[in-house]
Amino acid sequence: MLRNVILFFTSVLVALMAGRAFWVWLVENPANLSGTTYVEFFQALDRGIAIPIAVTGIGGTVLAGISAIFSGATARRSIYWSPLAPLVCCQV
Repeated sequence: MLRNVILFFTSVLVALMAGRAFWVWLVENPANLSGTTYVEFFQALDRGIAIPIAVTGIGGTVLAGISAIFSGATARRSIYWSPLAPLVCCQV
């Protein structure tokens, strides 16, 4: 039961982190902004999003590691690699 709860929260946090990275790549590209607009935009954005980004980034990474440890105790080794892949991707 605990393993399933941890896997669920790992999935949610890693998905939120991946979605945020995709949003930055797609929408918040600073190439089309002037220097002043860039600074103003990202200063306002950082005030509101710094804590949620830290929670999803650190929480998703830690929970992926815990999920990998819990999955390593199972008999099926293929399950072990499922949470290990996002753990590696979170570190990149």
